[in-house]
Amino acid sequence: MPNDSLFTFILEYRGGTFLSQVRSASVEDAKMTWCNGLSFQVIHAPDSGRALFLEAVAEEPATPVSGLARVWCLAPALGDATALVHVVETAALGGDKGR
Repeated sequence: MPNDSLFTFILEYRGGTFLSQVRSASVEDAKMTWCNGLSFQVIHAPDSGRALFLEAVAEEPATPVSGLARVWCLAPALGDATALVHVVETAALGGDKGR
């Protein structure tokens, strides 16, 4: 997929900050790929909430952050808390000079 971009996800949840990256053609596809691969063990969230979190992420569009290019935000429910997620489109495939 030559048009895939690298998306960086910054998740704030219950006082923790968790970063990860996925490659995708769009921010909407990227958020679903990220959500499906998210380790609930790493973020200390109950795995029983995975299906509801996936549904919440699917239903909430990534909202562009005003004044910034290629930056979005969403705040889906995760159990009895809210997860704040920032998404940054960081590079096109092949543009990762440091790798």
